[in-house]
Formats: sequence, C-alpha cells, structure tokens
Amino acid sequence: MITVSEFVEDLKKQGYDIKFNAQIKGKSGLVHQVDGLAKHAKNGKKIIVWLEKHGDTAIEIIQIFAIAYDADADPCYVVDRELGEEERRLAEYYKMKLLLP
Repeated sequence: MITVSEFVEDLKKQGYDIKFNAQIKGKSGLVHQVDGLAKHAKNGKKIIVWLEKHGDTAIEIIQIFAIAYDADADPCYVVDRELGEEERRLAEYYKMKLLLP
C-alpha cells in the first residue's frame, strides 16, 4: 500500500484537482458526502477518497463502492492498519485502491 501523501502527489502530477470534505452528485440524483474528491482537469475522471471510520469495515467497503458506482468514480479507501483477509478480498473485488496514512 502507498501513503496518502504519495497518492495525493501522484494525482497532482497526473493533472487531478483534489478537494477534501467534498460532495458529489450521483446518477441517482443523491448528493454524497465524501472525505476527498479528485477530478481530472482534462478528462473529468473522478476518484473518491474515504477515510476509515472504525466501524464495520466490510460495510464501509460496500458503502464506498456504492457511492463510487453511483458517482461514476473510482473508489479509494484510507485505512490505518492492514485489513484482514476477507476485508482485503472484498476491497479487491470492488477494485478499490487501499492507502495507508
């Protein structure tokens, strides 16, 4: 896993603008609150960033996926620990990037 600062720097180099504590409107019409939102200046590609809340990790992974799917964005989950095998498999299944702070 890479760190958040490395991830942010890499996104900036690729042409993304990053906002923290952001909102994004989904295809459903719902407005979702996310911890971070990166938008590419040229192609409009979006990445949502979600900070671990220390609740049920599997539920958080599914929630992040649902928001990313609705907002047509790539999901990214920031965790402060190594995930368990089942949590990691679930995140991989949803093609979720995992980051350490």
